[in-house]
Amino acid sequence: MARHWTKLGRDLFLYRDTCNIYLLRYGDRGLAIDFGTGAWLDHLEELGVQRVEHVALTHAHRDQLCGLYRGRRPDCAIHAPVAERPLLEPVHLNAFWANYQRNGCPPNYAAPRLPLADIAYDLAADAETRIGPALFCAIATPGHTPGALSYIVEWQGSHLAFCGDAAHAGGTLHQPYHLEWDHWTPSGALAAWHGLKRLGYCYFDQLLPAHGSPIRRRARQTVRQTQRRVLPNLYYFGANSYLLVSKNNGGLVIDPQRADIDQLKGLMREIGAEACIAIIDLS
Repeated sequence: MARHWTKLGRDLFLYRDTCNIYLLRYGDRGLAIDFGTGAWLDHLEELGVQRVEHVALTHAHRDQLCGLYRGRRPDCAIHAPVAERPLLEPVHLNAFWANYQRNGCPPNYAAPRLPLADIAYDLAADAETRIGPALFCAIATPGHTPGALSYIVEWQGSHLAFCGDAAHAGGTLHQPYHLEWDHWTPSGALAAWHGLKRLGYCYFDQLLPAHGSPIRRRARQTVRQTQRRVLPNLYYFGANSYLLVSKNNGGLVIDPQRADIDQLKGLMREIGAEACIAIIDLS
């Protein structure tokens, strides 16, 4: 990985680590979203940042925070989602690792290996929290973990959506197997879908995921596309209708309901499908 910062906007920077680290700069101070291994701390001088005062975690996966328990923790406040306590506090995390395969399927595939101490659990869904100079509006976007949050932050004239692993470039999900909370229900996938619905109602200029490229064009459309995408070329819409898109952007509609047809045109416009070539009714 390239060990340097990429400028995304005024006082907004990206460092690619085990996850994307986003840094908001104010003067010679910084506020980071997620932590990764902490390797980025060695490159703050590139930005003229002398000290990081805050780190806000989107969710409790080891790629988000492993450096915090591997000896790279800086002298700053660490903020975490309230609902992620069970994956970060010693008693709860020890119990998790003692029982994580009891039902044959781990309830989390990337839980931290060690707990964290002195964490501020002050980020809650549907609430606003001021961290340093920035106001974080937290949106519940579970999926990779039940307590995962996305943050809408107004910064230097732009509205930024730090979405963790809730969405990915191209309207996809990063490592969708994390949604398998158990082997017998779709609870993780449904939770992720509801989170994307909530995020899709928000206004933002850039979508900044924990993995993959930042999304600056059609950012909100990417969230809506993720809600509807089942496979790379298969989308659902309405109550139970599906659109299969070919390589030349033609569309095949499968099992549509009459009430869903009005939604088809909008979906085709969002994903770039050019024409509907056939409709198949399986009933």
